Amino acid sequence: MADATESAAKAHPRRKFAIVDCSYRAQCLSGRKLKNLDQLVYNTVQDGFLGGYLAAGLSKTHKVATFGGEYFGTVTIYMDGFWDGVQYYDAQHHAHVKVLGWNEKTQHGTFSGTFSNPGIGRSLTADFIKRGADVIFPVAGDTGLGTIAAIKKADAAGKKISAEWADTDGCFSVPTDCKYFLTSVTKGIAQSVKTVVLSAARGRFPRLYVGTLANQGVALAPHHHFSARVTARLRAELAQVKARIQDGQIKPATRSPV
Repeated sequence: MADATESAAKAHPRRKFAIVDCSYRAQCLSGRKLKNLDQLVYNTVQDGFLGGYLAAGLSKTHKVATFGGEYFGTVTIYMDGFWDGVQYYDAQHHAHVKVLGWNEKTQHGTFSGTFSNPGIGRSLTADFIKRGADVIFPVAGDTGLGTIAAIKKADAAGKKISAEWADTDGCFSVPTDCKYFLTSVTKGIAQSVKTVVLSAARGRFPRLYVGTLANQGVALAPHHHFSARVTARLRAELAQVKARIQDGQIKPATRSPV
């Protein structure tokens, strides 16, 4: 919707516009920067980091996996955070949890090439499970539904595999499959839209809203059915990691512009 929003903003310079998950910095918007167009973006490398840390902390096989829909910055930023979180867990615990499907340093990994083909997601996930991964993080829209299908098949065969969802809480997006979601790495879209609308009503129009852990613009969702498996110690570690990201002690690495 970037082109349509830009065109409308140009045509109505006295009106205020805002667009979700799109910015000039990320090269989603292409023209001259407009004073009446606010951009709402999300630093999901931060909550992605928490998702990776949690996945590493609960993995029994010491292998976790992620894959993207297409090679976009709004996709790879999640994968960067997930990878970084696993590395941080390894460093803190002298562990050796391996991430399949992505490497933040090389920016190479696995992509389905689509956000709307669950069959491909199922195939990719089945391969990750075959290679030993027991936590899978698809950043691929409806293609990620194939991940759940593959996990169900593995569950029927006695394998305990879980998923992490992206953007929204999987237990609300796919409530019938809530029991397979360890957590979700979410964008606080409702909170960010509320913030921007109220700011505009008060005469302030920042032109670039960045959702972070500090302003609730990104967050790790509840553990739902996995609550009993997340120990008090791991919860405390996650809270400490979150605080260190918020105060800048931990700076998750990403190549994606925010």
